[in-house]
Amino acid sequence: MTTEEADGSSAPADLARRAVRGTAAITLSSYAQLGIQVAVSIALARMLKPSDFGAVALAGTIYSFLSKSKDWGLRQALVHRQEDIQSYLATHRTLNVGTSVILLIIAGLGWWAAARIWSPLVAALLIISAALAVGRALGETHDALLEKELEYVRRIILGFVIFLVSSTLSVLMAWQGYGLWSLVAGNVAGTIMFAVGTPLICGQVIPFRIDREALRFFLGFGPWWRWVLASTSTTVVFQFDDLLVGSMKGQSMLGFYERAYSWARIPTDRVAHLVTGAAFPTYAKLQADRERLSRTFELLLSAVVRLSLPLGLLIVLVAREGTLVVLGEKWLPMVPALQLLCIYCLLRPVFDDCGALLTAIGKPVIANNVAMVRAAWVLLTCPAAVHFWGMNGAAVCVGIAMILGVLLIYRSILKVVSVNWRRTLLGPVVATGGAGLACWWVGEQWMLGTSLLLVVRAATFTMVYLGVEGVMEGRYLLQTFRRVWEAAR
Repeated sequence: MTTEEADGSSAPADLARRAVRGTAAITLSSYAQLGIQVAVSIALARMLKPSDFGAVALAGTIYSFLSKSKDWGLRQALVHRQEDIQSYLATHRTLNVGTSVILLIIAGLGWWAAARIWSPLVAALLIISAALAVGRALGETHDALLEKELEYVRRIILGFVIFLVSSTLSVLMAWQGYGLWSLVAGNVAGTIMFAVGTPLICGQVIPFRIDREALRFFLGFGPWWRWVLASTSTTVVFQFDDLLVGSMKGQSMLGFYERAYSWARIPTDRVAHLVTGAAFPTYAKLQADRERLSRTFELLLSAVVRLSLPLGLLIVLVAREGTLVVLGEKWLPMVPALQLLCIYCLLRPVFDDCGALLTAIGKPVIANNVAMVRAAWVLLTCPAAVHFWGMNGAAVCVGIAMILGVLLIYRSILKVVSVNWRRTLLGPVVATGGAGLACWWVGEQWMLGTSLLLVVRAATFTMVYLGVEGVMEGRYLLQTFRRVWEAAR
């Protein structure tokens, strides 16, 4: 066998090994962060007011809409490109930082208007958000390069340190009585560490320079105007509800809604992080091999469903007891919104996985079109829903939009990959349904204190789910684990 043949035969195994190890590392890091995130969220919720969360969320939402004008799909295009990328790196960094600086200037010039429409505090927080975006842009290209090369471990270590330091700072400042500025300080610390740390761990100097060929590539990937429309549509789906609740019902109501969304997404956010962190670059590497691409997509989709489905339903069932025990009585108004938002949060990792696949194989226009359909639904229905039903109406609208998006995008996925839907969905759906019924029965039949009832219902749900999954699919799950283990060795 020649060296070239040996190298060619080992390349797929090496890719699989790096992808599996990276996925495992992201999973472990994500759930380690989950534990810290839960503790931090509890501490901040008990020390801060709903209006503190609402003011910061409203400013962040306004900037998100403003920033869509510079979202041209640059990161996705860079990860998608597989050869001759040095000049593309410099162009990517120059475009990222340059457009962020322009938006900072616009935010500064628009301070008076923002202060009149919302408040001087929100206007100041908007400028801070724009300045933080410039800081993140300084390290964004290095981070995209690390993602492209499947260098998960270094990214994970830095991300974990940033998360730990920024969260600790926020809690300490909240404890000292700094209110919403404790949230701002945590964001500032995290941004500085990202801007400095990412280029250091990447180890590559990326200059500021525009290459004409690279510029044409970036502008043509999508093309750029479709990315702007799609990212704006995505922001409408994800954050137009926040803007409406904050503007129409006040910052305190937005604080309840933002915390409800934050708690609803805590479990599935880890799944979404797994998808975006591991799936997209892996799909990009396998885009020319339909068989291996299908197997990889099915494996990741199976993991997403088995993690997000039971966790989402469990939150719906124990939302009231969990809020009382963990956060306190002052947060009870958010419970209905928390339960309704679980529909959205449960389906988002599935949608993100599909979007990552389509973008990785060079068909972002499909995911972008679906995003625009979802945005149209939210724009047409959410204002009236918020007016009549407040944050609960907003939660229903975004949930329906996510259901619509998943149904539409799966029509396109079926043309790209082959998936055994019975093997992927039947087990977790039946197990989750059985666990949900058992958990509901315990809540109806057992008269226990709030804390004890929370523990018993959560334990019942977990045991029934694992038991049914083990009986129905124990052999398949064991075989899958062995394949993953062999690939990682």
